[in-house]
Amino acid sequence: MSRAAPSHSPGAARAPRAPRAPRAPVTHLSFNQDRGCFTCCLDTGLRIYNVEPLAEKTHYKLDEVGDVILCEMLYRSNILFMVKRSRDKTLMMYDDVKSKFICEITFSSPIKAIRVRKEKLAIALEHSIYLVRWPSGSRAQQVLQTPSNPSGLCEITTLPGAPKRLLAAPGHKTGSVQLMDVDASAAVSLLSCHSGALRCISLSASGTLLATASERGTLVRVWCTRRRQLLQTLRRGSDHATLFCINFSRGGELLCCCSDKGTLHVFQIGGIGGNTGSSIISASGVFLGGERPFASGAIPREQPALCAFINNTSVAAICVDGTFHKYIFTSEGACHREAFDIFLQIGDDDEFIT
Repeated sequence: MSRAAPSHSPGAARAPRAPRAPRAPVTHLSFNQDRGCFTCCLDTGLRIYNVEPLAEKTHYKLDEVGDVILCEMLYRSNILFMVKRSRDKTLMMYDDVKSKFICEITFSSPIKAIRVRKEKLAIALEHSIYLVRWPSGSRAQQVLQTPSNPSGLCEITTLPGAPKRLLAAPGHKTGSVQLMDVDASAAVSLLSCHSGALRCISLSASGTLLATASERGTLVRVWCTRRRQLLQTLRRGSDHATLFCINFSRGGELLCCCSDKGTLHVFQIGGIGGNTGSSIISASGVFLGGERPFASGAIPREQPALCAFINNTSVAAICVDGTFHKYIFTSEGACHREAFDIFLQIGDDDEFIT
């Protein structure tokens, strides 16, 4: 199904030539907590895919689940959390075994994002964040007020037994992040991360690291959540860009990001090997601070995308044009695209992955 691709030099901005993807009515993409699966909301229904190997796990037609615009998996369980376009203030819980919706909670304004861990959900509205205990109850507790947050920026630690069970969301000061211990909701701290408005935030699975990026899109900053201190500044590039995604590897040793420049970058966290510690000098000779990526790959330009690590030597990107890209990289910075596919063209005959 996947096609091998030619080698790709680090830092190139042009995506490898590939068959044109069909016009895709994709409305939302999301990886699950271990990045082993992803959901794809379409105008025609909902699909769930396995990442490695790439295969369709299941799909739901419009008449089965309705006009779903947000969907988050509970790891690889039978429970899905959905929001419909026609009922955008209501969180709906779907049981795949029973093939029906089993619970719903309605909020005062449209839901912008859902974040899931085993025992709690974080629900982002435009001006507030709610926590919902799962599966013990269906009551929502407002825990944070936020500035206008139309994209639903919000992250929660996902690793069971994580030492830091944190919730991260935008603060009222421009460029700041609120951090809250979800087991002690009164304890909220504020990190001043950027001078401009936030574009992306990400928590490591253990909750010990936070990554942030502003709307300028040139720098990614990595913070220690325990000491509330800046650990590293990572430079994506020198020109403005729209970052679509930041993600840590499972152990927090690596970070990937992708942008509308058609690039996927991989950084090492903690100053181990690679090009970490190097900085960039612009064409005009101006010194630009920040550690540069040690590996880079190409994805379609100006196509919203998500990226996530498959393991510590490979990363996957899924794009709203329906394309899937898998890159392999080494600690020395060599990077090549191992696989390309159009996941929307993967049909019902693929073997079900358990």
